[in-house]
Amino acid sequence: MDETPNKGSRRQDFLDELLEETSVSLHKRLIKAYNSDDPVASMEKELGASLLEVLNRED
Repeated sequence: MDETPNKGSRRQDFLDELLEETSVSLHKRLIKAYNSDDPVASMEKELGASLLEVLNRED
């Protein structure tokens, strides 16, 4: 990723704020997944895992 430290810090601050504001557990999981080195792939993987949990009726 080719970001300046300030841009990365602002993004992290924004993500932290989103985590504080949302009470939806799926949203929290996706936001946390976005923090990885490959945000899109991590979010896709987390969403897939969440969908499988729903299909399997897991909590």
